[in-house]
Amino acid sequence: METESTARLWPLQLTAFEEYMMADDHPSHPMMMVLLADVTGVLRESEFREAAEGLLRNHPLLCCTVSRVDGRLCWQPAAVPADLVEWIPAQEQDALTYSPDLRRRDLTKETGCRVRAVVSAQRARILVEVHHACCDGLAALQLVAELLARYGAATILPDEECPKYDPVEIALLTERNRFRPVAAKRKRSLKTLVAKLWRLTSRQPLRLLGTRERGGADAAAAEELLPHGRAFWLQTLSRETVDSLRGVAAGLRVSINDLLLQQAFFQVRDWNSAAGPVDPQGWIRIAVPLSMRESQHTGIPACNMVSYGLVTHAVEETRQPADLLAKIKEKTSSFLRSGEGRIALKMFDVLRRIPFGLRMFLSRSSGAGTIVMTTVGDVSRRLRCTFPLQDQRWVAGNVTVQRLGGAPPVRPGTPVSITVAEYAGQMTIGLRSDGNVLSEADSQEFLQQFVVRVEAVATGRQEVSAAES
Repeated sequence: METESTARLWPLQLTAFEEYMMADDHPSHPMMMVLLADVTGVLRESEFREAAEGLLRNHPLLCCTVSRVDGRLCWQPAAVPADLVEWIPAQEQDALTYSPDLRRRDLTKETGCRVRAVVSAQRARILVEVHHACCDGLAALQLVAELLARYGAATILPDEECPKYDPVEIALLTERNRFRPVAAKRKRSLKTLVAKLWRLTSRQPLRLLGTRERGGADAAAAEELLPHGRAFWLQTLSRETVDSLRGVAAGLRVSINDLLLQQAFFQVRDWNSAAGPVDPQGWIRIAVPLSMRESQHTGIPACNMVSYGLVTHAVEETRQPADLLAKIKEKTSSFLRSGEGRIALKMFDVLRRIPFGLRMFLSRSSGAGTIVMTTVGDVSRRLRCTFPLQDQRWVAGNVTVQRLGGAPPVRPGTPVSITVAEYAGQMTIGLRSDGNVLSEADSQEFLQQFVVRVEAVATGRQEVSAAES
């Protein structure tokens, strides 16, 4: 229930990042994230619907529309939509494999969240679809966890341990774009910022080649490519593989994220090379979402507290794996101490103050990067929920969570987005592709090739610190 203090929030002006997400939303490229949880057990419809409705009341940006107030885009509260939950009875195989087509949600006319449950007799796939203007990927994962915790609390037996989720403070939404001042020694001069922006705009990233450009054995089929709107493809690595990968990273004194980024550079290079020679001076750029959360944001409802860091290397640099890995480590380490994420936020803030500035920037942009890659790490360590466990898996009342995963949006010019998340000792890699660029077969092939690379690193079949041929 809304209190007098929270009622004063509205209308709530969009942040620069939220406006960027609104401006970058297209019918052909919906700015929608899709998160999933695969569960075993008998999912109960009544309790699930109540949990979903409670979730939206706790996170008001999911239950808002956007309109102009005094010339500014603002969030305005709306009612919980009657069609919030789509309940889909299905056979067990569908509950194991279901991937929806993307549905765009126009925030000027409807709220930004939808929940689906694909339910068979003994298992279900739960899907939470959220507009990126409403929240970032980490917050969306927290929504999935809270939804499960709410459902679990409603279905436990009297003697069972109850899942818990931390309370939120709705008034903290006003702080979602406020950060502590950067220490004086870390402040960037105007000259440094201009130089960085110049490198960003002058180093146009290589485009990941699409199905038509790569041709292949069945070029005729490539010419007849039918755009797809599939939300994601998923592959999950075993605990043994993840443990081995962690050991390799520790031995090299890098993070798993650094190893995954290195392999992503190799994957892009080899994917494009399959269609012909690649310019050794061409720039491969991987956009990496950065969480901007600070301690004062603890308890904030689902919202956007993310920016972007860019990892950019020339194709020729990928021929020296050890050097490339060292450079990646240096770059990702600098993200944490240099205030890198604030640069993009400042740029968006400047652009939105210029009439049509964001739209002109987006129309001229060839994509934030060649691909986008998000590494969440161990999901349980990033979320504000606790569950009783069975074989490291969450027990949510009468269901057990077997897998978590998802995929963020893609945009014109950046046709592949990858998310990596660890849960119950396993690692799920999710991919979304631009269906106008990559066919379903090529999308699956791209993911499969990347997974094979990661598995080869984990098992020592692929060197990461020696020169490649």
